[in-house]
Amino acid sequence: MAKNKTADLVIIGNGVAGNSAALSARQTRPDMSICILGCEEHPEYSPGILPNYLAGSVEREQVFIRTKEDYQANKIQLYLGQLVEAIDPDKAVVYTDSTRIKYSQLILATGSQAIIPPVSGSSLPGNFVLKTLFDTDQIIQYPAQSAVVIGSGAIGLEAALALKKRGYEEVSLIEKEKWVLPKSLDEDTARMVEHMLEQEGVQVYTAETVESVQGKEKVQGVVTDQREIPCQIIAWAVGVRPNVSLATSMGITLGETGGIKVDPYMCTNIPQVYACGDCVESTDLFSGQQVLNLLWDAAYRQGKIAGINCAGGRIQYPGSFGVLLTYVGEAPVLSIGLTAADLGNQDYEIWERTGHHSYGRLLIKQDRLVGVQMLGTLEGAGWILSQLHTRNLISMEAQNPSLAMMLGSQAMFKGFLKNFTRQNH
Repeated sequence: MAKNKTADLVIIGNGVAGNSAALSARQTRPDMSICILGCEEHPEYSPGILPNYLAGSVEREQVFIRTKEDYQANKIQLYLGQLVEAIDPDKAVVYTDSTRIKYSQLILATGSQAIIPPVSGSSLPGNFVLKTLFDTDQIIQYPAQSAVVIGSGAIGLEAALALKKRGYEEVSLIEKEKWVLPKSLDEDTARMVEHMLEQEGVQVYTAETVESVQGKEKVQGVVTDQREIPCQIIAWAVGVRPNVSLATSMGITLGETGGIKVDPYMCTNIPQVYACGDCVESTDLFSGQQVLNLLWDAAYRQGKIAGINCAGGRIQYPGSFGVLLTYVGEAPVLSIGLTAADLGNQDYEIWERTGHHSYGRLLIKQDRLVGVQMLGTLEGAGWILSQLHTRNLISMEAQNPSLAMMLGSQAMFKGFLKNFTRQNH
């Protein structure tokens, strides 16, 4: 028989967004009763460190951010292994298989799920994704020495490098677009990254489409439109989609991207129901378009605002911008904002800096910095990010005071730009 419980705030999702919301609500209103429902069996862990765990660089226990005792210390009731079956917004009740919880405020932080395309053989044993701790445990336990990683976003690159570092003899990376990290880098920058990957022992194939997975009882290889590659496991890294089934079942409106539509206060179209993290769409501060910003920083900030507002605050989320930071070997790969593909036929400038084992590229539109790409160095990146986080979208001339930097920072940017050379394109 289901147990009946009540809470001022119920949060569905135990990832970064859900935990940020819970802690912010607790700080804002110390007397608030808060509970988190998590579908996994573990307290919060860092998805960003899973490739390091896969590589064998860190132990499993180092993946975790919090212990159960941390939740208790913050007076947050934690329910693990709880699959939410339904939510009744009229009665303000969340139903799991064992519990009914009546809420005053509800936050959906349901995250996203990795996609495996329905190609022939993709359901065979040996097909994996790298999204959760469970996924990573499964890959580690599976006996294999050769792998194909499909998809070359940050997760794909990190998975390929982790498997190689783990001791796999053969690791191949397949990308259907013309270059790796196609949503984050321009072609010139990406070609340098491909060379770096190959130096680390990863074979890179671009502009190839996977047609099928070979094998009768388990994975034995991949067939693309250009070749056959023998392998024992496949790691799919072709993207994720927001988990919105609960939201749609209770009548919450989705946005044009398929994520939950929220207002600047992270509230949905249903009063007292908020959403944050990978399951929501937000405004890109560079393009002004609605996007799915499936990154840790955006989830943390959205969760913080949702939690504060659930506890009586009234602050807005201004929007987000894409930031990718990964490593190939010891070399950082950074992308901020828009790419040349995003800008298309718009009028913009490319500025470049080439150093010893380093490269930088800036995209400037109407005297405003709109894109940054760096390899092998992070010089100046922290300062640029600090300006962007304070909504100073780095204008050269400060014609629009609401978007321009402070005069001192503007001088710093002009000095920073002296190290770059304008290129024709």
